[in-house]
Amino acid sequence: MKKILVILFISVLLLTFSGCGNTDKPNGQKDSYPDVKVGDIVYYDPTIGATQEQLEYVSKKGYSITDGYNNSTGNGYSDQEFLATADDNKWIVIGKKDDQIILMSYDVKVSTTNEGLYISGATAFLFSEQELHNICSIYGHGKGAASDPLYPVNPKIGAPGFDEEDALDLIKSGARCITLADIEELTGINTKELKEKTTKHYAEKSNYVDWYNNEFINFFMTDSILTEDIIVPTLTNYVMGKPVFTFYSILKDDPLLKQDLLAYLFNVDYYWVAGKMVSCRATSCNFIIPTVNLNGLQSVVLFESNSDMVIDWMACYNIRPIVVLEKAIELKASDKDGFNWEVNQE
Repeated sequence: MKKILVILFISVLLLTFSGCGNTDKPNGQKDSYPDVKVGDIVYYDPTIGATQEQLEYVSKKGYSITDGYNNSTGNGYSDQEFLATADDNKWIVIGKKDDQIILMSYDVKVSTTNEGLYISGATAFLFSEQELHNICSIYGHGKGAASDPLYPVNPKIGAPGFDEEDALDLIKSGARCITLADIEELTGINTKELKEKTTKHYAEKSNYVDWYNNEFINFFMTDSILTEDIIVPTLTNYVMGKPVFTFYSILKDDPLLKQDLLAYLFNVDYYWVAGKMVSCRATSCNFIIPTVNLNGLQSVVLFESNSDMVIDWMACYNIRPIVVLEKAIELKASDKDGFNWEVNQE
């Protein structure tokens, strides 16, 4: 009997200790990268294994749609060339998903003229999401990059809530632009109630309390709708009778924010975020592209309209790509200064 008890006791010990080093995820999947942490710095060269054609993208001006929607993509400003080089090799781990590592560029990217992407007006508002993803695709052809950049939501063209449809002619690679959905996931500000609280914090810190009380609460929190027709070329038929206030802001010092990646997310000044916002009041609309600066999530109005006129605006901000690595790609400890890991691109 004692012998049987001893055998049972040893069996329990073996079962217990065999689980101590277990790297399985809660859903039963094994984590291939137990030592890789969010915030680690990875060396990934987007040029290795890529053709020269894959490393270049020219963002076209397209056609002005102020007087008509012609379904032609563009940035609304000018033709601008972007080029991925071997120097674009520093990336931050921002997450893991389905045994894949998700990276964000350590710094922002610029055009071949050393400037950000200029975009302008209604054309840019409708098509900037597609243009931003296509620019960033040049970083996703390197050896070790996945074939799918894991969009958090399908990229769209058109105006949110009006005439949105899936973006056309997206370039297939393992890279894309950082999106509004990414910002919401990384900061934890992903519900209407949380967005209201962060916008209140922003208003209090920025001396916009009157705006918050009189406009934001009235339109964002109550889903107010337009009461008059306004001049919004090609969108007029969609605006009337719909709640169209989706604008909100985030300051990085807000205690509601998840802290894991704030030091990296808001560490560089001014870059575009793929996504759209609308700020429509009773008789006018602002059509907005979100941006990030050193203070947090901000926004840029690209065109506005009311019952009397339409105004196009222009802005220039940098690019911040995300790269998804292929499943189970080897990461090895790096001896390069400033890096934790290297993607095995041999």
